[in-house]
This record gives sequence, C-alpha cells and structure tokens, in this order.
Amino acid sequence: VNVARDSSIQELDSQPVQVIPLLLPSSLLGSTLPLTLDVSESGELIINKKIQHLFDFYLSAMGEESLDIIVTRIKHSLTSQLVDPALTQGMEILTGYLQYLNEVSVIKQQFEQNIDPNNTGEYALDNVIQVREMVLDARTRYLDSDVIDAFFGQADEYEDYMLSLAMINKNNELDTAEKQSAKAALDAAAPEWLLAQQRNANLLNKYRDQYKTLQEQGASQTELKDFTQQSF
Repeated sequence: VNVARDSSIQELDSQPVQVIPLLLPSSLLGSTLPLTLDVSESGELIINKKIQHLFDFYLSAMGEESLDIIVTRIKHSLTSQLVDPALTQGMEILTGYLQYLNEVSVIKQQFEQNIDPNNTGEYALDNVIQVREMVLDARTRYLDSDVIDAFFGQADEYEDYMLSLAMINKNNELDTAEKQSAKAALDAAAPEWLLAQQRNANLLNKYRDQYKTLQEQGASQTELKDFTQQSF
C-alpha cells in the first residue's frame, strides 16, 4: 500500500474533518466488515490481528478513495466501538502503522530503482534479505513490540523459514546429504503450524501433478472426478 503518495501523516491531523461517503468504495461492497476489536476488563485495547485487519480493510481501497477519506473511515470505526483508554491506543497504533507503510513504500521504490536487470538471478536473495532487514527496522521505529508481534509474528516466522531454506539451497559448499541434514534441522526448529502448512502445500502440488498426468493419459471426466474425491 503506497500511503505516501496521498499525504503525510502530519498533515492528516491538521486537515478539516472529512465527510465520509455513505457507500463504501466498489471494491469493498459485499465484503465482510472487520470484526469488533477486543477490550480488556480494565478498558485497555487488546493487541491482536483484528486491529491490522480493520486498518487493511479500508486501506485496500487506496486508488478508489483518497487517503484522507480512508483514514477518516478507520477513525470513525475506532470511535464508534472504543472509548479511552482503548480509543487513544487505537489511534496511536493507526498513526504508527501509517508511518510504517509510508516508509515501506519508499524502501520498495528504492529497491526497484536499484535492481540491475543483468544480475537479478545472482543477487536476488541478497537483495530480498537486505530489503527485509530495512522493513523490520522500520517497524521498530513506529510500532511497539506487542503490536509487531500481533501484526507480523506469524508472517515473520514463515519468511524466516523460507529465507533459511533458500539459503541452504543456494549454498554450493554443501553437498546433497549436508543440505538434507540442514533442512531437517530447520524443520526441527520450525513451528508446527508452518510445517503443517508446508505438508499441505506439498500434498496439493502432488495432487496437481498426478491430475495433470491422468489428463495427459486420456482419463475421462468421471475418472478425474473420482481421483479428486479420493485425494481430498
């Protein structure tokens, strides 16, 4: 989401109150609205993924609506369901999240401008790692650690796993047996949810390959349907 192209965060608070259009933009019509945010017994906002889902729901309409209107929609959603201290917490997280998205947009633009089309294959992984480190650093400047964990924790675990796997595959100093051993050690340290996701992905890829083979061998639609039912 390129938040920076519309307005700076500082300008948002100084602008007149925006009038929210009655209808959501067309891309959001018919979509399920974000879940109600959670609040503790003491009135504190419970930091979880629901907050990010709320922000991203409205931010996904960038291009159809201005940033001002989108932020007004988010603030209206916060004020309609929260009171202090949860409301103040929600507003502060929103400001930090928008600042973070601004910086990520700048980082990605710089990365794209610096890509050497002649060396993309050789340096692609190194570039990805460098950009990711810059993104992670940006988070710590604008978001508290509990917000970072709630918003990005699972995605970070997945990215760490996939980057480690890519680095093992890329390491030409390891022979096949050593790579298999390194991958086994990586799997042993990985969270169970990620391994389950990988197993499902592998099963799905296996199913697709077998389905394609049956098609090439002239299997009938009935045979293909039976194979699909058995597979799932």
